[in-house]
Amino acid sequence: MYADTVSELPSAVIPGHDELPSDEGGDEAAFVAEHEAAIEPADLVQAGLVSDAAENDS
Repeated sequence: MYADTVSELPSAVIPGHDELPSDEGGDEAAFVAEHEAAIEPADLVQAGLVSDAAENDS
């Protein structure tokens, strides 16, 4: 996939990312949205690692 704009790829996975304004407020909102979008998969990975460690500890 090729992107024509900087926000095109994040917009594919973060709803509303492409609608943020191109100013300091939009930059901050984009940072928060990107951070929040990364939390969910990170939590899933962490839960899997903890589950595996608990199973192997028994």
